[in-house]
Amino acid sequence: MLKDSVFYSWIKKYRHNLTLICIYILGIILFAILLKLSIRIVGSDDTVFPIQIHPYASVLDWLNYRYYNWSGRIFSESFVYVFSQIPLAFWKAVSLIIYGIMSGTIFLYYKLFANKQSSGKDYIMLGLALTLPLLMDTNVFFDGTLWVTGSMNYFWITAFGLVAFYPVAYYFVRNRAPHWTITILGILGAIVAASSQEQIGIVLLMLSVILTIYKFIISSKHGLKKIPTYMIIFCIVFCVFLFVSLLAPGNGVRLKAETLRWLPDFYTTPLIQHVNYGYRWLLDAFVNHTGFLLVGSWGLLIALFAKKENKDKLDYVITFMLTLVCFFSLAKGFIAVGYWSNFYATWKPQLPSRLSQLIFLPWTLALFTTIIAPAILYRNKTKGYLLGLLYCAVIASIAMITLSPTMYASGVRTLYVPSVILLLIFYMLLDNILDKYKKSRYLSIGLIVSIAVSQYILMLMLMRLH
Repeated sequence: MLKDSVFYSWIKKYRHNLTLICIYILGIILFAILLKLSIRIVGSDDTVFPIQIHPYASVLDWLNYRYYNWSGRIFSESFVYVFSQIPLAFWKAVSLIIYGIMSGTIFLYYKLFANKQSSGKDYIMLGLALTLPLLMDTNVFFDGTLWVTGSMNYFWITAFGLVAFYPVAYYFVRNRAPHWTITILGILGAIVAASSQEQIGIVLLMLSVILTIYKFIISSKHGLKKIPTYMIIFCIVFCVFLFVSLLAPGNGVRLKAETLRWLPDFYTTPLIQHVNYGYRWLLDAFVNHTGFLLVGSWGLLIALFAKKENKDKLDYVITFMLTLVCFFSLAKGFIAVGYWSNFYATWKPQLPSRLSQLIFLPWTLALFTTIIAPAILYRNKTKGYLLGLLYCAVIASIAMITLSPTMYASGVRTLYVPSVILLLIFYMLLDNILDKYKKSRYLSIGLIVSIAVSQYILMLMLMRLH
């Protein structure tokens, strides 16, 4: 009886943590099922790379060749070399671990930014941290996560990027450094992420520099003039390893080869036309290939504006604009409004009429509204500026792709990084929704989970087809 009593007391004491662990394990198991069905896709880089790396005796030989002849992505190339030559089970095992790291880190961001926390809310937010990746565009999620080669360039490196940015965010919010183990993991993540994926490296550097400057300005206003040395160290690490990757001679070689292969007139096309085509691609990517994350974030902003007290005219204008773009995005399957989402996102598109240029006006206004909406919602609060900055990071990371001649050839997997940033925005807004709509919180959670389950089932069917 005593033993049973002690065991019961232990269970009661650690019930919250045990519940979190059970939710976490369930999410890992469900993702493991998808990985179990993954295979190397014949005809893709999954089967091309094993042939290309065959002449190179070691990973260092391969890296040296790629750095000077094709790519400066240090760790991505290393992963490709190693995992292209060993049984697929090892890739699956590492992917499962990285999914656990990514989901756990997302949950830590909630714990960092949440104003109110409770046991019930923790369970919901951990479940959502494991679930929200399934709200990405179907092809973005599949190519960036479940395609073997794609995952090593996007999913894995993005997870390292989230780990790398966490110490910066922690210091920004708490005004102190996290535990030394988190700092070390952050530095290691920064080295891997910044030197292995240009989008991630640039976004990490941009966000860190802006937050560091903001932190210094705020401290100066309070008369402290405290230099955020901790954040500056991370900025330096991001900068150094990003440039190690960007300055690789192979990048220039690759650029010339890709231009000749995909868009020979990419750099000779007049600038105005180039901007026109690039902006069409950006709008198409932002509106049509961000899955449920963008429209979902608009919906959450609308719901939060509805709960806001003492609304002024600007609040109503922003709410109306967000409602309009949200409606048009959801209704784009209907002909009457669907043409507003056809951006003719091709190189030198054949436009049906000059009126097609009008599409720029409302969607440029929508971009601007999206960026400023959080600052209007959270008046004079850091969270509003941070969310607006993250929206800017989404747009900037998409715009980067338009500078490459492979903007069309690479497909939508290049939108993996902006999709994960949108996921963080969605997650942070959802935290406030759970606080503002306590009575109906399970309605919104049920909707999100239903969409995720539908996407999960689709993934299972796609994996079976392969």
